[in-house]
Amino acid sequence: MAPRRKLLFISPCIPDPQGTGREQRAYSFLSAYSKFMEIELWFTPTHDNPELIRIEKLTRLCASITSFYPLVINDEKSALKERLIRSLLAADAVHVLRQPQMVAAISHKSIVWDVDEFPWSASRQASNEQERQLSDLYSSCFRKCRKVFVSSEVERQRAHFDDVEVIPNVAVDPELDPADLQERVPTLLFVGNLNHPPNREGLTAFNDSILPDLVRDIPDVVVNVVGRSPVTDRGRAAVDELRSTGRYEVDFDVPSCTPYYVQAAASIVPIFSGGGTRIKILESFAHRCPVISTKEGCDGLDVVHRKHLLVGEGAIPFASACAELIRSPTLRKELTETAYRFFECNHSQKVVDRLLVSAFASLA
Repeated sequence: MAPRRKLLFISPCIPDPQGTGREQRAYSFLSAYSKFMEIELWFTPTHDNPELIRIEKLTRLCASITSFYPLVINDEKSALKERLIRSLLAADAVHVLRQPQMVAAISHKSIVWDVDEFPWSASRQASNEQERQLSDLYSSCFRKCRKVFVSSEVERQRAHFDDVEVIPNVAVDPELDPADLQERVPTLLFVGNLNHPPNREGLTAFNDSILPDLVRDIPDVVVNVVGRSPVTDRGRAAVDELRSTGRYEVDFDVPSCTPYYVQAAASIVPIFSGGGTRIKILESFAHRCPVISTKEGCDGLDVVHRKHLLVGEGAIPFASACAELIRSPTLRKELTETAYRFFECNHSQKVVDRLLVSAFASLA
């Protein structure tokens, strides 16, 4: 049997099937690649996931794992830089997740760049000179790469470059037993990393503008907040503010979000900025937990209001959608059945497996 081709996978985070959006995306790619390539993983540890609690899963997918900081490429005396150069020379292909500066710095004949999402929020806040520099950087990176991936059709249209392929975000299918789907309680669920500004700002907006209307309609409503422990001052301040209302139950760094998804009446996605596609929506679909989202929150997903989820634009419509789902088990069942089929056909691991096999066949 011929030896498998070697892939050098460079990630700005620890790939994690239960982590943040980019961590789950990195893991889904590793899982797909491991079926037909030998993987050498290089990743950068992040300040909000220092314990690497699920790194054992990666040892089943990767031939070797190295933790490093990208600044090493500028250190001529670093032994890690020498190792990285040797790894580049030995690899048949190099996959880089995000990190345009890394793409610009390395040399290889077969660079596969997963842009994931474009940093338009940063670009909109930048000066004209910064925007030009950002555009020049992305243009030069595109010219270097054999393949460029993005996470949705929306991101592909934003790219304004030819030959960009969509590899969708995915969520893990929990394969629930019907007995796991408990009687829903009048609890809403928000899953997200509050160190990430769109999540923090969205939940703050929900608390300030949407929750007061909802409480008048459903007086005993409670919101569960599940995610990564905040490590920023703004993240901690937001959590303190939520707890002070008495309406929120906050749990961080939980081993699994499944118990929260299966008991909540609905998952809320009050997001007003950012890019890509929301892993939290895909996770909700996979767990058969109905979703209320803003239009921005479900951007990039080919979903339809009242078919796959409820879309609430404005405080009163969003609050009304929450109340409707809490009260209507029939609507919850209709939405979750359709949403699960959408997830299974478009955003399950088998989709990424198939697309990457096809992409690398053309690369070869």
